[in-house]
Amino acid sequence: MDLSGISYVGFRRVIERGTAEIIEETDKGILLCDTVSGVYMLASDDEETGKALIDRNLDRKITLLETTSKEVGEYAGEKYGLDKVEECWQFAYTGDAPEEDPRLTVRTAELSDLPVIMKVYDMVSEEEMARDIRRGSVLMAYDGDDLVGFIGEHLEGSMGMLYVYPEFRHKGYASALENIGFSRTIKRGETPYGQVISDNTASYNLQKKKGLEQADKMIYWVFKDQEQEV
Repeated sequence: MDLSGISYVGFRRVIERGTAEIIEETDKGILLCDTVSGVYMLASDDEETGKALIDRNLDRKITLLETTSKEVGEYAGEKYGLDKVEECWQFAYTGDAPEEDPRLTVRTAELSDLPVIMKVYDMVSEEEMARDIRRGSVLMAYDGDDLVGFIGEHLEGSMGMLYVYPEFRHKGYASALENIGFSRTIKRGETPYGQVISDNTASYNLQKKKGLEQADKMIYWVFKDQEQEV
């Protein structure tokens, strides 16, 4: 399957870094597993191909799936008992490495930073954040002695975990943190990309303002809604 374009930059990332287990590929679809994050990724040109890829691989213990088709995502959810389908826009930065904001100094987060991060950020589990930190994928940003915020890269490669403390908001720090992430990813020879939940208009507007390219397909994350289990 042709995986060119912004819609499939995440697929290319795990393939190019050598962490993709290709489970099945046809001329119209591909199912793979990223061995670092455990995320399954499914891309299909049509709904029937995507569903067939799921049906032929029901022996897999899929608990987290990223796909480019809402219908296939919902179908996979039914097959694997996953009740949450989250819709996201996908963006990629394809320009030159931007300059980093001179106001900020940055260091790689350590496990001792985990309680500080988790106190204000709950979009990923503490276990996943710890794994990101161990991989050196989370950066802490300071203006002088003040912790302004942090940014990271999820295990499968997408940028995220962007947080700016309230007292430092509306001063350009969110954009500056993204630039730091872009710059360091580009210097590794990779394309920076990230996803924005479809109801997060503030983050969507930031990506558009910064000139990121938007994928022509939405991304759908399929998983078990932990809140429903409480």
